[in-house]
Amino acid sequence: MSIEPVIVELEFHDYVRFCRDAVASLGDNPELQGSIPGVTAGMRKELLAKGKIFSSARDVDVLMAKRQELIDVKVNHTERVVNDILSVASKIGLKVDFQRVLEIVARLHDIGRFEYATWNTAYGEQYGNQTEKRKYFRGKYAELLEPLAVKNHSEAGFELLMKKGKIRSLIARPKFAKVIGTAILHHQDSVLKGEFSPEVNRIDDKLLHSNIEDLLRDVSTFNEAEVQVYAVLTQLIKDVDCLDILYQHLTGEFPVIRPSTNFIKNIKNRDGEVIEKRSLKEFAEMWGFTPEEVAKFNNMTVEEAETKDVLALPLYDYDKDEWIMDPSKLYMPEDLKKRFFNLERVDLQEINKRADWNPVVGMWWRLFQFLGNINFTSNLEVVKENDLLDRIYEEFPDEVKPAVKEAFDFAKEKLLNGRGTEIYARSPFKK
Repeated sequence: MSIEPVIVELEFHDYVRFCRDAVASLGDNPELQGSIPGVTAGMRKELLAKGKIFSSARDVDVLMAKRQELIDVKVNHTERVVNDILSVASKIGLKVDFQRVLEIVARLHDIGRFEYATWNTAYGEQYGNQTEKRKYFRGKYAELLEPLAVKNHSEAGFELLMKKGKIRSLIARPKFAKVIGTAILHHQDSVLKGEFSPEVNRIDDKLLHSNIEDLLRDVSTFNEAEVQVYAVLTQLIKDVDCLDILYQHLTGEFPVIRPSTNFIKNIKNRDGEVIEKRSLKEFAEMWGFTPEEVAKFNNMTVEEAETKDVLALPLYDYDKDEWIMDPSKLYMPEDLKKRFFNLERVDLQEINKRADWNPVVGMWWRLFQFLGNINFTSNLEVVKENDLLDRIYEEFPDEVKPAVKEAFDFAKEKLLNGRGTEIYARSPFKK
């Protein structure tokens, strides 16, 4: 084996440490010893409640703590994905050398997230024009000022690995860098397209019983075997990455009911035209609030809130363990429920624009989307072996459990069971 996962792991943690040190360096910058745009009272309160800040409530402390917390979340996510992907690969029967390459893909798949976390306080994909947020880095951290001219964290990871050489041992092994980098570049794609179609490039006996190095070449174009290697690497990392979102409901990183969420006041069509408009009073009463309460929660005047298309509303107070919004308003609309029970794919943008969208609708969508998109039967076995669905269901407050119970029961019956014993899972959405 020409590239060792343990070396990549060390280099990965060196890079994470660099990002952590960059965040810590902000505390020594006198330009930051005051108010920083983007640090809210809510953010400060949230971190103080978690014991993240002990000596001071300066905005710079809040900013550093929040960014370090983002790094913590992604490090933990990475470790779980590495462990799960090796378990799945072992169940499939992939040879040890293939598992090593797969471990590297899992280790590096979200490397594009860490640099973003050094100059932002929330995960997102807005990489292009963020120079203002990076301007405080100095010395060896000045390289963080270079804009990443990319669309999302997958492209950011590809650039950091393949163009900026952040993992030296990978760049020194072009055979492996080619398929590893390409898998990371496309791990966020909803489907693999063109010559990399998962319908064509499936695991066969040659891949199961060959040494991966024998299949790879030192040239940029892919041969037939490399297309299959890339496709399998990408499908597996997509699968396990999706599964970890289920785990995040159990770790608390992604609570089943968020403390607050955005709701659409004025519904727009695909051309951006408002097709359904509500006054602030109508919108507030629909969700059980007064206009003044909605405006105050959004740090606006009533007049300002009246002009907005999207407003945030509080849902649940986790400190007090009590509802803010009336939980009876969180339900699954019957027409959407019917479509899911008919195993129809539902467009996320479509349901997000509905006036009756709420977090329960989002949970139904995530559950069916994740389990319905899994490529490998072994991933479904991991879900069943770890009782993930039952454990997530128990995380819901009692008041909302009836609204999601049918979804979890149906997922266990239709999406987990009866999927066959083949390596590849048959999608229930394909009629």
